[in-house]
Amino acid sequence: MFKVIAGGAGSGKSTYLINMIKSETENGKSPLVIIPDQFSFEYDRKLYLTLGAELYNMVSTISFSRLAEDIFIKFGGRSGSYADEVTKTTLMFNTVNKFRKNNNLQFFDRQVKTQGFVSMALDTVSDLKKTGLSPEMFREKTKDLDGTVKQKIDDLIEIYADYDESLKANGYKDNLDDISEAGFIAQQNDFFRGKTVFIEEFNTFPADEYHMLEIIMSQADDVIISMKTENPYDNEFSVFESVNKTFRRLKYISQECGQEFSLKLLDSSYSHSVPDIAYLSRNIMRNREKLFPVSDHVRIIEAKDMYEEVEWVSAQIKRLTMDFGYKYNEIAVLSRRLEDYASVIEASFERFSIPYFLDMKKSVMHTSVMLLFTGALELISKTDEWATDGRTNIFGHTVQITEMQSEAGAAGAVHGSLA
Repeated sequence: MFKVIAGGAGSGKSTYLINMIKSETENGKSPLVIIPDQFSFEYDRKLYLTLGAELYNMVSTISFSRLAEDIFIKFGGRSGSYADEVTKTTLMFNTVNKFRKNNNLQFFDRQVKTQGFVSMALDTVSDLKKTGLSPEMFREKTKDLDGTVKQKIDDLIEIYADYDESLKANGYKDNLDDISEAGFIAQQNDFFRGKTVFIEEFNTFPADEYHMLEIIMSQADDVIISMKTENPYDNEFSVFESVNKTFRRLKYISQECGQEFSLKLLDSSYSHSVPDIAYLSRNIMRNREKLFPVSDHVRIIEAKDMYEEVEWVSAQIKRLTMDFGYKYNEIAVLSRRLEDYASVIEASFERFSIPYFLDMKKSVMHTSVMLLFTGALELISKTDEWATDGRTNIFGHTVQITEMQSEAGAAGAVHGSLA
């Protein structure tokens, strides 16, 4: 069965899905959970807290790329080492240089001589690989084109084919091909046969992951996915159209694979405890004729400049802490352009005696330790010049350079001069 758990932000999709995973493990099954790499740590944490150590160890939480690695480990894959970015750039440079010398491109005959063409060609080939198109498949699908478009496509196919052949000839493999190749191996070996697969935190998928999903649906007993959309059947101009498009394609794949389909729609809001904020969260990207009657928790303030805006915020923070008992660590200030507001916020908060942490990237070169270190290096680099020029210090003494044989000697000399 293919089951979709759909709902807007804060509707409880993840909790619902995790409870289904818990139910599977309690029945003695070992489900497979596919999530994006960037969510793996936090999702594992949620699973562990809900399932406990024993049941958690029955679950395999994995991304598509790690899933491909597991399939290769179990069934084997192509030999050779992975090409890093430097290797890919070098091989593409050789490919482009070959076409440049032979002068046999139709559309890119002039562009191939420009400096940035190698980077452009590598990016284009990488995008083609992500779609799962091989040079042969690309040529077959574009054979009916004509004119300038045909010339452009043919040039790209030739570059793609030569680059791909160069990778293989030099014993390299591309990690962009892993999911497609792993899908083929999984299909041949019934890797997902009898499994229950959960999919979480995805809005859409590239072509190679769609191919893997098609294999999963053709073999697995059950496939359950959560999708962030309030109505999967909404019109094509809805807020969640990109997710709804994914929904329609996955539903079509499930039907092609003979899977039964079911939809669970969650319409509650658990992430907002007050109705006006929940209403704002749901409708901020929509045009609504019906407005929320009275809002006690949302205020919109218009200020003449950023200074007046930050002053108002500072005053409100002091009011919340002094009159309503809030703690400073319970209050957050969000800014779209923090780099513009940083100095204004710092000055205002210090004037209002508000303790704060500014979550802003700061170059390590501006820290006190690095300023001391770079200052010392600058001083050392100039000492030779000062000694040669006979420059004197505030006491009228010229600079003297003495080379010590060890760090201990240098430290002793400095200590003695300061004593």
